[in-house]
Amino acid sequence: MQQKRHNLHGAFQKWDDSVNFNDLLILKTIAERGSFVSAAEHLDLPTSTVSRRIAELEKQLGVKLLQRTSRTVQLSELGELLHQQTAPHLEGLIDSVTFLQDQQEHVSGKLVVVSPIFLAYFRLSEWLGEFQARYPNLEIQYRISNSIEDIHTEQVDLAIRPGPLKDSSLVAKFLYQPEMRLYAGLPWLKNHVLPAHPHQLTGVRSFTVPYFAKTWNLHKGSKTYQLTTDYQAYANDYGPLAQAMIHNAVIGVLPTVYGDEFVRQAKLIKLLPEYKVEPPGPVYAVYPSKQFLPRKTQLLLRFLEEKFAAL
Repeated sequence: MQQKRHNLHGAFQKWDDSVNFNDLLILKTIAERGSFVSAAEHLDLPTSTVSRRIAELEKQLGVKLLQRTSRTVQLSELGELLHQQTAPHLEGLIDSVTFLQDQQEHVSGKLVVVSPIFLAYFRLSEWLGEFQARYPNLEIQYRISNSIEDIHTEQVDLAIRPGPLKDSSLVAKFLYQPEMRLYAGLPWLKNHVLPAHPHQLTGVRSFTVPYFAKTWNLHKGSKTYQLTTDYQAYANDYGPLAQAMIHNAVIGVLPTVYGDEFVRQAKLIKLLPEYKVEPPGPVYAVYPSKQFLPRKTQLLLRFLEEKFAAL
């Protein structure tokens, strides 16, 4: 066995990294099928391509790999030696690639998704359930957290995050630009009249998330108004903030896709509906890399883009 390896390395003096493994596969198929025509049919290639690739491989290696006659094609001594040494490895590569392709086609395995709490209250829980129903062999682990997890160390496949991306090693794909509006609960209405202009809300008691614990910029057309309230940073998420607004005489800022749901339930009212509050930034899908993105992640990303676009 050692002698064969020595002969192999000694014979192919011109072997380098430019050798195409597809050419080795063609050689293997010719050896098994016994002709260029049969090999070409099996590989679904033109016979001329098979002949040209073998000629290129012989040129690269500097040896004759096949003995050709008018009727038959046989491996030369060195061709047989190369075939014996490479065929088992090619089989292993083909099996591995086929396995990966099957995995990608059938969409299985584990998919870890992370999002802020308010998106779970909103539609994301429902959407992920719908996505999992499409691919029943897929195990979805949905983590709800407002902390910025390390996607790499926590093995997160996809994180849904609002605001700008701080880690340049990650990829952020735009999903949605939320609209922010002013809302109030029914207790607030008992002691206040509906305002017609932002200045009527100056100094009013409000609950907010940390990002809005400052002056609020309200936009109407090309005009901008600054509103300063008697604010308290009540929660780090819109879910508990909305519940607090429902039961207390306060106002606050919520995403419309979330706050309007409570308006439909007659639990909140929208204040100054013609005014938009300056948002913290878009919602992004964040993932580790554009290259070699697993098909399951690609499918979820496409699915979420369609869902957010329909809002």
